[in-house]
Amino acid sequence: MTRHTCASFPGTFPDFCSFIEQSSCLPVGYASSPFAGVLQRVWEWMHARGARSLLLQDRVRDPDFYAEYHAYYLQQHRYVSPLCARIHAFRVDYVEGEDPLQLIDRAESTSYVGFTTVRPLVSAPVAATILETDGSRYSVPCSDRFPVHIAGQTFHVVGTPFLQQDNSVGACAQASMWMALRTQRRRTGNSAFNTAELTLAATRYLMEDRVFPGRSGLTVGQMLQAIQFAGHDPCVVPIQRRKNTDWPAFSDYTPADLNHVRSAIEPYILSGLPVILCMIRPDDEGHAVTAIGRRLEGLPPATAANVVVSSALGMETLVVHNDGQGPYVELARREIASTGGWALDDINSIIVPFPNGVIATAAEANALAIRCLPGMLEPLAAGMRVPGRTRDGLVMRQFLMERHAFRKHMHQDEVGASVLKRLGRTIDLPTWVWIAEVHLQQELADSSASRVALFVIDATSDIEASQPLLSHVNGSALDETQSHRGFTMAAQAVETRRVEPRFYISDDDNLGVLISPPAHV
Repeated sequence: MTRHTCASFPGTFPDFCSFIEQSSCLPVGYASSPFAGVLQRVWEWMHARGARSLLLQDRVRDPDFYAEYHAYYLQQHRYVSPLCARIHAFRVDYVEGEDPLQLIDRAESTSYVGFTTVRPLVSAPVAATILETDGSRYSVPCSDRFPVHIAGQTFHVVGTPFLQQDNSVGACAQASMWMALRTQRRRTGNSAFNTAELTLAATRYLMEDRVFPGRSGLTVGQMLQAIQFAGHDPCVVPIQRRKNTDWPAFSDYTPADLNHVRSAIEPYILSGLPVILCMIRPDDEGHAVTAIGRRLEGLPPATAANVVVSSALGMETLVVHNDGQGPYVELARREIASTGGWALDDINSIIVPFPNGVIATAAEANALAIRCLPGMLEPLAAGMRVPGRTRDGLVMRQFLMERHAFRKHMHQDEVGASVLKRLGRTIDLPTWVWIAEVHLQQELADSSASRVALFVIDATSDIEASQPLLSHVNGSALDETQSHRGFTMAAQAVETRRVEPRFYISDDDNLGVLISPPAHV
């Protein structure tokens, strides 16, 4: 029987560890362990999110640790328990002597902060963990809303799954893959693979050391094999230019170009696709973390030679799950990173676990959108003024969307023209599309209010000879008197099965087809 214990939220980390040890079957010594940093980060995050009470479930058979246990720890002469403890945090006060079920029944779902699972391993205590994000500090698009069932009640937490490596069944590579794949599980419908399964898949065809314990980690090739086994199509994007193309490559380290790092990573983060960062530095072994969000600062000003800038250039730091430090850690450039810590400069390559069916990369979609910009945005590039706005530069950002998600986005769009909304909801679209949006720089926000142009690009086809499926320019961006209603271009198949563009006045509900395109195309 699972035993439940409640307490007020401990004010110090040693008290937090004492509560765990006294209320569960776990061993003692978590607070004094040299590996306590990750568990302390979990406690700090709960405290920062306003947790006021804890609920501990003892003797939990966590499926991820159970798989690790049977793959490795069961084989040892030394006894290791297969049972864990799970600690839930709430923003409600604990009443002394209160029955745990009473706390569960009176706690509202909005008061739920999340949970952490503690292994019976003092050297690697933090197993499957989901804590809510902090939207006031940065954006974390790579998250989901997870249901959590406790004694007949269901709570929900919006966050990103986290796991600490145990350095036996899995190292940082396995932990980073687990976090990236588990985040996408509900979105893609794939199975929940544990670290033991990922290790076996990664070493099935290529072994460079023992499988268990796997303390030497994995190569990029082995990681790709495991991600493909899990039902995804992994894509590698090189960042640092080096003679040795595999990772890690310590001998020819060079700092990464930060603009290249930002431009390569941001489209996938905005798409909700966690990015695995393979990092190296000359004074340390390689490391892998999972990027899940970013914090923005000011964008560089637009110039006559570069009217449209990428929104990625305003990305100051990445938000990562670092299994060696804890959840929601900021990864900054070297000069502002913590002493001795990892930095954006150390990224060697990135791995994006694409959903099956996606062919075009973010770089390819970006190139197509840029090819279309001169004609579509010629009036904007010339610096035309818009009423109530100053002369402004333009910012382009892009992200991957499922077909239904894009149609829903068009349905909820409050500023889009009627033709754009109708075409976006009704034209034939592939399962996945890249969206490239152009915004006014001074009014850039995470909404469509500042958008002046939109491109919808087929993500499921070769892109070299393609054209956007849907292109749109706001009328208010074309004429400062707003007499121009804008235009929308849709590539639609005709009876000969040849795809031909069709041009529409943007606010014409009857979709009146123009014989010739607008003068600005």
